[in-house]
Amino acid sequence: MIRGGGEGETKIYSASGQTGREVLARASEKSSGPLELGQLRVIIFNEKIIEKGMQEILETLNRNPSVGNAIYLAITNVKGESLLKGNYSKEKEIASYLSSLLEQNMNNGTQPKTNFFMFLNQLDDDARDSYLPMISKKGNVLELNGIALFKRCKMVDKVNPKDLFVFKLLTDNFKQGTYQFKLPGSSNTYATIENIKARTKYKMEGNSKHPFVNAHIQVKAEIQEFTKTKNLDNPKEIKKLEKIMGKEIEKKATTLIKRFIKKDTDPIGLRKLGRTHVRKWNSQEWEESYKHLRFRVTADVKVTQSGVTE
Repeated sequence: MIRGGGEGETKIYSASGQTGREVLARASEKSSGPLELGQLRVIIFNEKIIEKGMQEILETLNRNPSVGNAIYLAITNVKGESLLKGNYSKEKEIASYLSSLLEQNMNNGTQPKTNFFMFLNQLDDDARDSYLPMISKKGNVLELNGIALFKRCKMVDKVNPKDLFVFKLLTDNFKQGTYQFKLPGSSNTYATIENIKARTKYKMEGNSKHPFVNAHIQVKAEIQEFTKTKNLDNPKEIKKLEKIMGKEIEKKATTLIKRFIKKDTDPIGLRKLGRTHVRKWNSQEWEESYKHLRFRVTADVKVTQSGVTE
């Protein structure tokens, strides 16, 4: 637990206990001033702590009226004290730095949006399974290192950073961002797209016992860099690039969805889709049929060559 001191100083208090309230009370005993949760910005859970679930911790926080809905939650495999004591920024203390790191990557990067309110809402509504960003420490640098996937309150899998672009395509709308595609051929052929605007439309056919899901991914972006000599003023070359990118997205999205099914987690929210659009929806039938879900992914990529460098 951290508390801002004077002149940019950050004080760190540690305590242990059986409940969240007990931890807060014991940490307060070490502080010259009250430790309040009203200014809480980020809660970071150690991976080992949540192996058996985190429902009790979340319920304790949710019952405290001073805890805001917009705070960020994250997972780390680093000891809390080690993570908080790093000197990562000269301009910001650690709480502000962590909050800015998460916010910036959710708004402008491949990190899908989530916060305390969204996590709790997904649990209460049972519409989809949740996910949280993972933070790692390398030397004196903090970085986002993928996504932790949950089944209810229990962590069941991780998505690596290299798969986050497609994960966000499946679970969130893109309004900004940059992504680098590796193109077939030589080992150093890449295309970088920016100003990404993307969304995925889902359609479910059949019923809760025999569902079939169509996922159609639409991507619009600008090519900013290309490492192979091509005439990108030629519409045929642009079409080739769009097709290559679309096929790669389809392949990676299919692989991810198969992983979700294998781990019995639904971060996309297909349960909600079925409840909303399928007549005579049966939740118990769905839980069984999800294990053998049939689906198809298609991707439509549209790019322009604005600002291309080679």
